[in-house]
Amino acid sequence: MVVEEPEPMPPLPHSQETAIREALDERASILEFDAGLPQSVADTHESNALRVYRYRVTDHHEVWLILIAPGCTLDDARHTLSGRFGAERLLDVMPCRQTPARLLALAEMQRHRQTA
Repeated sequence: MVVEEPEPMPPLPHSQETAIREALDERASILEFDAGLPQSVADTHESNALRVYRYRVTDHHEVWLILIAPGCTLDDARHTLSGRFGAERLLDVMPCRQTPARLLALAEMQRHRQTA
């Protein structure tokens, strides 16, 4: 029996990294201003809570799309995407290798560069 290796997932395009960072920043800002948390605490909380999944559907099987889902498990993500697209159209769902914490660190470095 030969087991095929899954196709390697390409790195996140810059546009998707930017979208994830913006979602993370927006959610952290809400915690900071509405809940009164310090920025560092809000950023850490959101980077730990946010989940990012990559998925493909039959219509565009060559393109990996993203699902940003706070507190969502992989099974929850599959269920949500199956409901949205239909189970027969959903090809793959995988956790994103670039974690929100890493993306938050990249965003923080960019903020420091812009203010310097």
